[in-house]
Amino acid sequence: SLKSNGTAPEIICPEDITLSNTVGSCSSIVNFNATEMVGIPASVITYSHEPGSSFALGKTVVTATATNAFGSSSCSFDVIVTNTIPSNTEGILGGIDPIKAGTDFELFADFNDDNLSSVTWYFSSDGNLTNGDIAEYVFTGSYMDGIALGSFNFDESQAGVYTVKVEAVDLCGEKAESKYNYVVIYDPGGGFVTGGGWIHSPYGALVGYNVTGRANFGLVAKYKSGKNNVLELDGNTNFQFKEGNFHFKSNEYDEMSLVISGKKKATYRGSGTVNGFGSHKFLVTVIDGHALGGDGYDKFRIKIWADGSSSQVIYDNEFNTQENEDSTTILGGGSIVIHQPKSKNGEANKIISAITAEEVIDGLEVMYWSNPSASFLNFKVKSNNLKDDVEVMVFDMTNKLVHQGHLEPNADYSLESTLPGGVYILRVTQSGKSKIIKIIRY
Repeated sequence: SLKSNGTAPEIICPEDITLSNTVGSCSSIVNFNATEMVGIPASVITYSHEPGSSFALGKTVVTATATNAFGSSSCSFDVIVTNTIPSNTEGILGGIDPIKAGTDFELFADFNDDNLSSVTWYFSSDGNLTNGDIAEYVFTGSYMDGIALGSFNFDESQAGVYTVKVEAVDLCGEKAESKYNYVVIYDPGGGFVTGGGWIHSPYGALVGYNVTGRANFGLVAKYKSGKNNVLELDGNTNFQFKEGNFHFKSNEYDEMSLVISGKKKATYRGSGTVNGFGSHKFLVTVIDGHALGGDGYDKFRIKIWADGSSSQVIYDNEFNTQENEDSTTILGGGSIVIHQPKSKNGEANKIISAITAEEVIDGLEVMYWSNPSASFLNFKVKSNNLKDDVEVMVFDMTNKLVHQGHLEPNADYSLESTLPGGVYILRVTQSGKSKIIKIIRY
């Protein structure tokens, strides 16, 4: 009989299976097999979820059943599909120098997640970008291999100091964000100062708190345009010392307080809030170390008084220093730029006239573009002389030679430069024939 010649099956399931979702989806294909240990005749194994099928995020219980003529047995195990929650540890990257209005710039952030589905960038001048804030500008970004990207171009009307937030969402709806202080957009309409970056805040700078660490800043200060605004200043200043839970944001500048001395030092005053409250007077002193006469090191100082006070100091990164002294705190990163007003009869034109007084012979043609430029100048040399190299020389406004090279004629070139912002003279010479070009770097 059947009972005397056979046995009911016994089945063993695999261990619980845990794996990540497939890139580009919120599920994963999972393969598995249960094993029949005892059973005569051989049994048929069935599953509540077939091997090789797609499993959604979370836990799914799979039951396997072995059946033959003498009976059946079942076992179960879990299939767990996980999703990596986006996270960012490096912050927003892409440079901390002030950006000229009308210039393309990019920011990016690595979210350690290759399953991103959307990226949104927020720019706010309130310095916080908390959930209750409304950003002035919102942009849709792109993403590639877990990196959130953003490309921007602000015009003159959008100049300011911005806190930036990027929010990344993956295919499964998980979100993460990162913030950045500060992006500075400036309008080069005349003599003014811009800056952005960070300093090391020393012990004792924040009165009453024995803390030290990195402090970020962003600033723009300039006189308003128009005949009726010659005394008024425009712009804003943000200073955030995270270790001390201290955030200063200006709300107005004092009239006539912006003073630019010797083309490398700028000071201005005003008032603002600390952590969103009060009316705190402040003083900023900056040094453009790359201006004429500078030592190559940009410096920043901010002094802030208590709410409503003109004597009780609550923050000063250069305590016991006279207010009219030069700042000595070197930036840890970023830059300070003091922009000189444009003038048809200024120093730049005088030096150009002196250089162009040398013989300039027709027959050598130089075409150029990307001028002004933040990084390089593109130019093309056209000449009937194919034997002699073209000599390229760049002079600063003191007539000092700062770059020299030799090129082939009749070709396109990109003259890269690490020179600081300012006005330079490019002289292109071949066989005694010269052309003079004024280069403006910002």
